[in-house]
Amino acid sequence: MSSFLLPKNKETLMKIAHMADLHLDYRQYGLQVSEEDLLLDFSQAMDICTEEKVYLVIFSGNTFNNKSPSINTLFLFGNILRIARKKHDIKFFAITGSHDDFSRGSSYSFTHLFNMEPREDRLDI
Repeated sequence: MSSFLLPKNKETLMKIAHMADLHLDYRQYGLQVSEEDLLLDFSQAMDICTEEKVYLVIFSGNTFNNKSPSINTLFLFGNILRIARKKHDIKFFAITGSHDDFSRGSSYSFTHLFNMEPREDRLDI
């Protein structure tokens, strides 16, 4: 594991959250409501992570439903993570899955999402 993920104080309790198969940007029956519900659920899960003082969140595949999620989904997902990182110093580690492999034909990556500055004024879901 990369050293940037390890706490500076080795005596620190390290809480880890694991998220998999979120399939953000999925529209069941073509309805935008289901897409928004998934983003709201993710936002609430991250709220729990901050309340519980989670040190590291691991995304283990299929965070997005496809390799070209909507700009809105990418922006909201990235913004939620950047605010958690900036305000609560939460670290993130991501593994792509079969649905969201950004290395194949996408101009976005988890690195882009994790490293942009947060825009708290545009976090409405």
